[in-house]
Amino acid sequence: MEDNTRVLACRIDEKLQQQMKQHIANDGKTVKDYIIGLIEQDLKTNSFEINSKVQDTSKNEEAKEQVVKEETKEQPVKLDKEEVKIQIDKETKKEEKQQTADKKDSKEKQVEKSKKEESKQQPSITNKKLEANKPKAKKIQKEEEEEFE
Repeated sequence: MEDNTRVLACRIDEKLQQQMKQHIANDGKTVKDYIIGLIEQDLKTNSFEINSKVQDTSKNEEAKEQVVKEETKEQPVKLDKEEVKIQIDKETKKEEKQQTADKKDSKEKQVEKSKKEESKQQPSITNKKLEANKPKAKKIQKEEEEEFE
């Protein structure tokens, strides 16, 4: 069988010890039983006081929360005309900025597309020029060959 007990030792005043012995002798208890009884009684009393304080505190907090909830229940929002106008202006400006940005993106895409098309066409233009200049190049080449001969 396991022993789940611990030793508790302390020094007390001699007069206090004599008074304690007389008291427990009248009750027919041992020092051990008396001390354990005192500790248990104190813990129950203080535990009850602590629990009741905690309960009172939590009740107070719940009551405060209830009051706050009642005070802040959804009340109809009253906006004056000026606030509504300001809000509408903000939204309108936001939409205009978005449209401007969209147009800018669209223009940039069109410019890129036209640049790509030009770059595709440019080699063919260059090739056409080369083709047109081939007879001249051949003629110049023949002249140069004739000079060296």
